[in-house]
Amino acid sequence: MAEIISDSGVAAGTVYMHFASKDDLIVATAEQALDGVGRTLAGLLDRDPAPSLAAFLTSIRTSLPSDASGALRAHLVLHSWAETSRNPRLAALVSDRYDALLAGVNPLISMWRERGEMPSDLSSAELGRDLLALVQGHIVQAAVLSGGRDPRRRAVPDAGSDPHR
Repeated sequence: MAEIISDSGVAAGTVYMHFASKDDLIVATAEQALDGVGRTLAGLLDRDPAPSLAAFLTSIRTSLPSDASGALRAHLVLHSWAETSRNPRLAALVSDRYDALLAGVNPLISMWRERGEMPSDLSSAELGRDLLALVQGHIVQAAVLSGGRDPRRRAVPDAGSDPHR
């Protein structure tokens, strides 16, 4: 809470005026982060032609919460995940958003298969879970190994202006 209040630039009382409890603030923070990823996915689905797998990963990575300097706020995501074990409202929110993300990526998986960018011997559900695990692993690496910095900034090539990349 202290970090959130400090980052907000307002007094603790002001923060608590907008949120009845720490749990409400945690849920709102997680919802904002997950909705950002959802909006990014929706934008990728609207592109014609569909983005490449590399462009998808770059877009999802850059939609993760970051501070004013661009440093990934991975530790906030980890805290949100940890809170799901004790906060049923947050657990339901995270589960719903992940289900929506997995369903939303299916059309892209089909297109990537047609282009030869994805294996055809795994189900779409398996590939979707693998993509989600890749993003989650990136967040863990940023939080644990890199002090919040993006550890794989150049591991996935930037998409550039070409919609196929």
